[in-house]
Amino acid sequence: MGIYEQLVVISFLYPPSLSRFYCDYCDTYLTHDSPSVRKTHCSGRKHKENVEDYCQKWMEEQAQSLIDKTTAAFQQGKIPPTPFSAPPPAGAMIPPPPSLRKFITFLS
Repeated sequence: MGIYEQLVVISFLYPPSLSRFYCDYCDTYLTHDSPSVRKTHCSGRKHKENVEDYCQKWMEEQAQSLIDKTTAAFQQGKIPPTPFSAPPPAGAMIPPPPSLRKFITFLS
């Protein structure tokens, strides 16, 4: 019996209209839709690993999307280069921190 025939038999034996819970993270149906079955499933090691994997992949996709958008905007000139990317012009001085300004004015 091929995979298609197996799916037909499974869908006949367990039609979706029966009270069954589908877990998106685990890609599986629970045999019964009761709070205790859901609680047992959701507290299981494999389910927790699947949820963690899903969240990790989602975060990586979001980060990569942000990187791609930022890179594209920079390449199009929409984002200026950072002010610290080039050396300061000749004669320019970085101001001292506020805690040293009093000391410097005292010495002057």
